[in-house]
Amino acid sequence: MLPVICPSKSNATFAAPKIASGLPRQDIYGALPTDLLTKPLHKRFAITMTHDSCFMLLTSRQWCLAFVVGLATAIVFAPWYTAISAWIGVTLFVMAVTVVHMRYASVFVVPFPHFAVLIAALQYVLAAWVSRAYPPRNPEHDIGACLPQYLAYAAPVIVATAVGWGMGMAKLRPQRQGRIQRSPQLLQFFDLLIVIGFLGLGIIRILVIPYFGFVLVLISNLRYIGVYGHILCKSPGWHWRLALMLGAEVVLATRIAFFHSLILFVAWSFAIWVYSRTPSWRTIIAAGILAALLLPVLQQSKLELRRYVWVDSGRQQMTASGKVSLWVSSVSENLRRTATGGLDTASLGVLAVRYNQGWIVNRVMQHVPRYEPFAQGGTLKEAMMGALLPRFLAPNKIVVGGQMKMDRYAGYRLNDSTSMNLGYAGEMYANFGSMGGIIGCGFYALVLALFFRVFCNLAFKSPLWWCVLPYVCFPLMKAEEGLEVLGWPVKACLVIMGVWIAFPVFRRALLPPSPTGSSNRYRTPREYRPCRNQ
Repeated sequence: MLPVICPSKSNATFAAPKIASGLPRQDIYGALPTDLLTKPLHKRFAITMTHDSCFMLLTSRQWCLAFVVGLATAIVFAPWYTAISAWIGVTLFVMAVTVVHMRYASVFVVPFPHFAVLIAALQYVLAAWVSRAYPPRNPEHDIGACLPQYLAYAAPVIVATAVGWGMGMAKLRPQRQGRIQRSPQLLQFFDLLIVIGFLGLGIIRILVIPYFGFVLVLISNLRYIGVYGHILCKSPGWHWRLALMLGAEVVLATRIAFFHSLILFVAWSFAIWVYSRTPSWRTIIAAGILAALLLPVLQQSKLELRRYVWVDSGRQQMTASGKVSLWVSSVSENLRRTATGGLDTASLGVLAVRYNQGWIVNRVMQHVPRYEPFAQGGTLKEAMMGALLPRFLAPNKIVVGGQMKMDRYAGYRLNDSTSMNLGYAGEMYANFGSMGGIIGCGFYALVLALFFRVFCNLAFKSPLWWCVLPYVCFPLMKAEEGLEVLGWPVKACLVIMGVWIAFPVFRRALLPPSPTGSSNRYRTPREYRPCRNQ
């Protein structure tokens, strides 16, 4: 067995004040007895992590805690969903287990799989559940009496998605991660990526280049690698760089009143922060409460900004700073209204339908195969061809936006300025039906999990690979995207290859020499790193 703590001197003891002052109140195994801090450091971990005692990055005690929390969550909310469908309880169980798993697994990996599962559960099940209590104004967006039938498909999709991610992480053996060699050249390279990213944004705003517009988008997104690299290196000034990037994202979002990139940037930044800091349970719970408050706030503020900006007079007169000021004031006011329960029923109905991807999936279930036969894998082939071939070689390949799929498989016609898609749950149903769609969603999650596993194995040797993950998988957190989104990671990997070739400092940082004799050891949790003076 390979102990995690101070493997070179397992019999060393330390004074109680040093342990209490240098270590957090909770370790990665959960709540501990109060007298444990008075024990020698080598006795604090009665459990040592070996390849045999850890399954999917968690120990048996942690898995027990996850299942207990999941069952408790399903039981507590049972009075509100038993009359609708027991599948809501299953989804709540999966979400609670995912949160507990994220808390402990983030010691080793960036919690991208956990965010993907939680967002899918929110968009496919929870928002549909809330929409029953606060029905939308537009009857076309109302699932209505079909909700139990829809949940019998959507909730198993969440279970299959979680299982797919879990299968991809099974037998994953995290290794002791080498230190990041933080050199001035590496930090300057990250700053250069930030500058290149902003220059790319300027070019996108000025020029329209046929067939290569998406390449410019990927070049502009190199700024994310720069700021996340600074966070992982813990370089001086990473705080103000992150704040500068957040401010820039707010300006870009309010300029066009589209907030997808801003929300994804915040989600990825939080995921990187969770990995690099391993926050306590108190912080995780506080972040969850804040997220629950911000969901209606962001949507309501977005609608108010669009009502003002998307009229000709407002668009011509309002400056970028004016849009930001209007949005910030709207967020402040709506946050106050949400925290004090001031939102009316109509507003809640509008907000719920925006996050509810379920009404689209339900329309697909009602439309296929009654009016449109099953695609039998047709959209998957189109997505694969679109991912592998550039547009100048395949000018007729599918266009991101979802207008064609929504019209064909959901019977819902969109105008050219509206972007809406079936989501992978709706697209899998349109291809294979109920059972085939559930299995297809599991395989989709498994494919993403195997891709994520590659990053895990690379990052266990060099943690800087984690700053590349958000760049490559940026839109894959969302459950509302169709399968054509798989073209993003394929093309992003090509850009990364170009950066790899062009900048030797980046290449050296991602491939450091492996430490001798540590290739098979688990990575030391950050709360309990080997003592520096040993």
